[in-house]
Amino acid sequence: MSSLLRVGAVLIAFGTAAGCSRDSVPLEPSLDAVGSCSSPAPLLGTKTTAPGYIIVYKEGTSVQETTQELAKKYNFTPRHVYQYALLGFSAELSDEALAGIRCEPVVRNVSHNAMGSIA
Repeated sequence: MSSLLRVGAVLIAFGTAAGCSRDSVPLEPSLDAVGSCSSPAPLLGTKTTAPGYIIVYKEGTSVQETTQELAKKYNFTPRHVYQYALLGFSAELSDEALAGIRCEPVVRNVSHNAMGSIA
């Protein structure tokens, strides 16, 4: 059930991950004085009844290491870590964690988690 339900969100996130450079990106947010960044990663989709988000990294990002660092920094537990079809993770995030993660230079985009079905 969980695999089929996340297919749509994973495909959306994967589709937006094409065309990244392979350059490594440092894990330092570019925050301004008021705690927000000038160009946060896009937030795709619309909020649904499915909890959480799918965070997609830029190519060249060390998925396990970066996810552990972000989890510690923003106080969340990743639900799934993706290393093959896309690079990133899924997790339930507070509003503050979501805002901070979107400002991390390693993050390509963030999608609302979604449920779907096959008729």
